Amino acid sequence: MNNKSVYIVTKPIQYINACNIRDENDKDLLLVPWFDNSAWFVENIALSSSIWKNVSVYNSRNKAVFEVLKHKSKYCKIFIDTDYGVLLNLLFLLLKPFKINIYEEGWGTYQPISYKASHLKIYKFLMARIFFHWNNYIGGSVFANQIIVYHPTIIKKYIPQLRLSKISTFKLDFITHLNSLPDLLPYWNRINIDIYYEKKILLFVTSWPNVSYDCFENIKSKYTDYTSVLKLHPHFLNNSIDIESDFDIVIDRDIPIEIFLSKIASISSEIVVVHENSSAIMYFQHEKMKCYNISQYPIEYLI
Repeated sequence: MNNKSVYIVTKPIQYINACNIRDENDKDLLLVPWFDNSAWFVENIALSSSIWKNVSVYNSRNKAVFEVLKHKSKYCKIFIDTDYGVLLNLLFLLLKPFKINIYEEGWGTYQPISYKASHLKIYKFLMARIFFHWNNYIGGSVFANQIIVYHPTIIKKYIPQLRLSKISTFKLDFITHLNSLPDLLPYWNRINIDIYYEKKILLFVTSWPNVSYDCFENIKSKYTDYTSVLKLHPHFLNNSIDIESDFDIVIDRDIPIEIFLSKIASISSEIVVVHENSSAIMYFQHEKMKCYNISQYPIEYLI
């Protein structure tokens, strides 16, 4: 049996978490570059890493899984961020007896999926439920062997139907891993800490595809002596956003916000984070940090 694993990644935070999985096999990385500045990421992060035997790029998650199917004999495990979707589960069916392993990518992994938001989502959920016995949470398909998370007791609390035997943990806690992963050095080097030294920071972290700027403006009026910083979601691909000129500093969209927060936390005097369900708030807590969740449908943060 071939002892080789394959990892599918669609954005930088997934890459960070994929590098924190217990797996002694040789590893191939299949990258789906759904984020800004992805060519830089491929060259400076993925291809420069010692973790991967091979790195290849695909324009969709399903195409990446189909590529695994075409070379099924090479692998024994697949690691992916989700098992949601009819076509994706059809591909998983063809991959049997593969072990499909789901790894955490943020707060959504801990939350039941609301399928009542639209007729299309209801239809997709029903199809997945009928054909794959899929439950309304990530890792709920019959093909999911395990779900790898940082907080097993919390996911069990919010998704009680998830079996304990299906839950695994990462090698290191998130912050320890973030600060020790050598692959991320090019990101750390792109942040100029001098401009944040002893500053009071008002940071706006947006969601995608919508940006709730009006809500942010109301909060901004209370922090007029703060340096305003904008971090757009990495899924905004190169297109200009009207609000960028309203900020003192605009962070590169592809830099993980967790890296930015970790870099400036010790040298800034205070950080006020205005966010729209940002998973960084789940990963990163600091005594200097105050948070406002302005999402139209705010989620309850877990830690």
